[in-house]
Amino acid sequence: MDLKVFRYREAELAQYREDYTMKRKFWVSSVGVIVAIALFGVGDVRAGEAEGVPTFTKDVAPILFSNCVICHREGEIAPMSLVSYEETRPWSRAIKDKVVTREMPPWYADRRFGEFRNERGLTQAEIDLVVAWVDGGAPRGSEADLPAVPRFSSGWQHPTGVDPDVVLDLPVELPLPDAGEIPTFGLWQTSPFEEDRFLEA
Repeated sequence: MDLKVFRYREAELAQYREDYTMKRKFWVSSVGVIVAIALFGVGDVRAGEAEGVPTFTKDVAPILFSNCVICHREGEIAPMSLVSYEETRPWSRAIKDKVVTREMPPWYADRRFGEFRNERGLTQAEIDLVVAWVDGGAPRGSEADLPAVPRFSSGWQHPTGVDPDVVLDLPVELPLPDAGEIPTFGLWQTSPFEEDRFLEA
């Protein structure tokens, strides 16, 4: 073998060994970093649970089921469903903003002037719980803590979720557009009752 070729191949082999050693060190270091990240990640999750970060299944779902999913469910008027964790998690920050400003659940009576029967709204403790859940990373929690999804009647219903006692037909047929706005208007209908009744709507 020519001496120049031999020295070239010897140098090439040395470079290969050096490259292999560096790659092996890099691979071992990478594995070490990945393992460390995984361990620290698990530790952070456990620490969050230990520090009492609210979870969806135990803390937030009961609030949503009692106050929100009557509208925020499949086929109802709200633009998104909040029945499951998968449906709720992408909207967590928006939910926080809406409950902090008390825009949701909608309630148009002015709370500065007394308390109202059948008021639809969250207590300050419930709002604080939702805020803590979002700020804590909106964790899912244990499926064992998830309450049963409420059952609702189909069609027209009272805000409490029960079927109406009486349904009054409109005196005229009123077509509604698929999109856009309609002006505020009033319609009158003859009362079907012969005596005075207390109405709740």
